[in-house]
Amino acid sequence: MPELVDLKAAPYNLDDEQITWVEDTLAAMTLDEQVGQTFTNLFHFGPDTFSGNPYTAEEIIEKFHIGVARYNGGTSDKVQDLINRLQKASRIPLLIAANCDSGGNGAMSDGTYVASGAQTEASGSTEVAHNAGYVSGREMRAIGANLNFDPCVDILFNWRNTIVNTRAYGTTADDVIKYTIPFVEGQRESGILTAVKHWPGDGTEERDQHLVLGVNELQPDEWEASFGKVYRAHIENGVEMIMAGHIALPYYQQKLNPALSDADILPATLAPELINGLLKTELGFNGAVITDASHMLGMTSAMRREDYVPAAIAAGCDASCSSTTWRRTSGS
Repeated sequence: MPELVDLKAAPYNLDDEQITWVEDTLAAMTLDEQVGQTFTNLFHFGPDTFSGNPYTAEEIIEKFHIGVARYNGGTSDKVQDLINRLQKASRIPLLIAANCDSGGNGAMSDGTYVASGAQTEASGSTEVAHNAGYVSGREMRAIGANLNFDPCVDILFNWRNTIVNTRAYGTTADDVIKYTIPFVEGQRESGILTAVKHWPGDGTEERDQHLVLGVNELQPDEWEASFGKVYRAHIENGVEMIMAGHIALPYYQQKLNPALSDADILPATLAPELINGLLKTELGFNGAVITDASHMLGMTSAMRREDYVPAAIAAGCDASCSSTTWRRTSGS
């Protein structure tokens, strides 16, 4: 099982000077700061933008040492102000994540909508896919965001699936690859990092991981010919991050560890066989893995929070999404 990433290899491709900065920065951090880097804080813009939040943006940095900031809603001026304040307060440069699967409207409420995954596939145009990624990236960069939690590289096997639905780029692995690779390339031209999702693959079922554990019931050979093909294509293309879903892959997990009973099956976010084993060892992914939102019942139903937070790290996840308390923040 891999223990350390290779910073000289894809997707990092760092030179000696850059690696020295990473090592020196890590060595200068306290244990609390190192732990904090694995957490994400979700900032929510709404009509009552600050009520219920005892901390300012600066206090969140000082108290929790977060490594990733994620936000919902907000106009471009409000989002940009928040991001500027966070980066100014943080000694370590932050990853600032948005959900742009259809255009810059995922980065801010006044952003530009281009096309959903389903609309992109219906167009039959890889140019539309590229443009959706490019516009998303340009508008993210304009306000200071640098990481996109998209595109969804799931395969819509089941049209009743409510999670993938219009976010999917097709019903076959080839179609998903055809459109999501140009999307990522468009983002890359704009200087944006990509986190594809939802490992090990959504779209086969009807469950909603917000409410219950998701289950991808494909046999290992079926998975390899579909989702495995998609993820191998994106890893080969240098994707920087993969978001793990609260989705079980029971037949593959038991193939990798025959000692597991059905009662031992866990969501990918907590299953070392699926993260350290299948993703990082078998597929050779050298990038970062982040969990889907850790308040979702697909994760919380597996065990207590005090257990699943360290269990996710032990399974191979490098960061946890929306891990600190949901916050509401504004300009104050």
